[in-house]
Amino acid sequence: MSFSQMHDVVIHCNGNKKSGLGHFSRCFNIALALKKCRVSVTFCGLYDDFAHNKLVNAGFSYSSELNVIFGQTVLCDDYNLGINHLLAIDAAGGKLILIDDFDQYNYDFIKLIVNFRYGAAKLCKVTPRHALDLTFFPFSEDLISVRDKTLSKNNKGSISHVMVFIGAHDKHQIAGRLLALLDNLLLDKHIILVAANKLDFELKNNNLEQWSFVDDIAQLYDWADIIISGGGLTKYEAGFCLKPNAALSQTKEQQEDTNMLAKANLCFDLGLAESISQDELSVKLSQFINDSATKQLTAQKSNFDRNSMKHLTKKILEVIHE
Repeated sequence: MSFSQMHDVVIHCNGNKKSGLGHFSRCFNIALALKKCRVSVTFCGLYDDFAHNKLVNAGFSYSSELNVIFGQTVLCDDYNLGINHLLAIDAAGGKLILIDDFDQYNYDFIKLIVNFRYGAAKLCKVTPRHALDLTFFPFSEDLISVRDKTLSKNNKGSISHVMVFIGAHDKHQIAGRLLALLDNLLLDKHIILVAANKLDFELKNNNLEQWSFVDDIAQLYDWADIIISGGGLTKYEAGFCLKPNAALSQTKEQQEDTNMLAKANLCFDLGLAESISQDELSVKLSQFINDSATKQLTAQKSNFDRNSMKHLTKKILEVIHE
């Protein structure tokens, strides 16, 4: 299927159980910001029902096939893209923007390379084409009110509500590990697990709800006092919302990223899921619960920029209009 009209921007990403929803989520946030600037946006990729419904409800068209029109801006967010695929887009006259967390697409023909990871400038061979670090973090606009509300609460680290957000992939079964430990460390708390698959699991000492992916994630960030993730985009969104958060990373790349955030007190590092023992994880989880909120809040306020989406949108508009 080809696009029936010329759109200013084609966003090329996937959103399903195989790819996860992190790439789709940040691209969707960018699309909404561009739409407010009267930019016509369409999507290209493979999407499950959750992603499909979000696109349709927001008024975005999509296709499974990429058919580039000369002069069109193509924003790609996919770790599996090959150089030949990108060269074909360039040869067709597409103006390429890459969201590139690992600086693997640092080619001269790319118009803009976005890496919003903390400390990205230290990890990249920096060029004038780069938009680096948290200054360009593509958050959902709904999170601004969560951030402001967190600032006004001043709850001094009290914990009643815990969100565990794993995402589409849980290849090391970390959800069950975390729930078991939380039930030993906490008492009479409300825990929500957000994961693709529901676990056959009950808590003895706390209340548990299990949710699939939700349309209004800001609602959960607002609700939660602390957040524990599988190491992906959630730790950045939690940091923007000024919420104490920890990550049990599922990949070595996520672990490296979490380690950098932890050194800056922007996240608590629970370790790498495939190698940490349950006893070690219990000790770290206890440390996070008892001694993280104040340190993280100070660092989060100074590092996460509430105008970062505006900064990123401006960079993308420059490519569109060049």
